[in-house]
Amino acid sequence: MSDKEQFIVCEVILQVENEGALRAEACNAARGHGLPLDQAQAYLDPNKQTLAQCALVLLAPRHAPGGTDVVGVQCELVDELFA
Repeated sequence: MSDKEQFIVCEVILQVENEGALRAEACNAARGHGLPLDQAQAYLDPNKQTLAQCALVLLAPRHAPGGTDVVGVQCELVDELFA
């Protein structure tokens, strides 16, 4: 095992019907949250769930109004997280 921690960072594209009600939540969700690679792999296992499902689990706001859908996800492996 490497002594260097790696992270999977996802950019999420949200489709929002009520943009005014969701602006702050969508911005926070799209920023993403970093997980160590070994934890993130469980979410990204193609036999368990899709990347879109991963995004819903990790990134989508829990109190989002109806009409919010994840329409695209792009993930990459990085060595460090940045604000």
